[in-house]
Amino acid sequence: MNNLLKRSLFVAVGVLLTTSVLAQPAMQRGNQQGRQGERGPMAMLERIPDLTDQQKEDIKAIMLVGQKEHLPIRNTLAEKRAALRSLNTSDNYDEAQANALIEEIKELEGQQMKNRMEQHQQIRALLTEDQQVVFDTITSRQKRARRGKAGKRG
Repeated sequence: MNNLLKRSLFVAVGVLLTTSVLAQPAMQRGNQQGRQGERGPMAMLERIPDLTDQQKEDIKAIMLVGQKEHLPIRNTLAEKRAALRSLNTSDNYDEAQANALIEEIKELEGQQMKNRMEQHQQIRALLTEDQQVVFDTITSRQKRARRGKAGKRG
């Protein structure tokens, strides 16, 4: 009986340890998601020093217009990429159709890039020299992060 109690206790401790070890990565992922939410476009404003209320309002307006322009392009891109994936895995592969989709995707990605550049310059025009340095540093980090995510696309 004493041996059975020891085994049960050993199993219970093992289960508790395993559960706590497995729960830690999930908790860390949750914390990272919370921090990512803080790194959104509007949170960037908090890291630029000495922004006036007017600058904040103007930047938010520029960003809102940019988001409205970006959304339909992003949705269309997702549709084109899905169509290309479907075509690529289809038994009836059509190279001409695939090439046409690739060209459409390149055109939409180019439009996105142009829109981002225009928005970046509009925001920079509102900032002082010191603020521009901080803004450029923040946005270059965001670009590197986007490139890292792009490689993980499925």
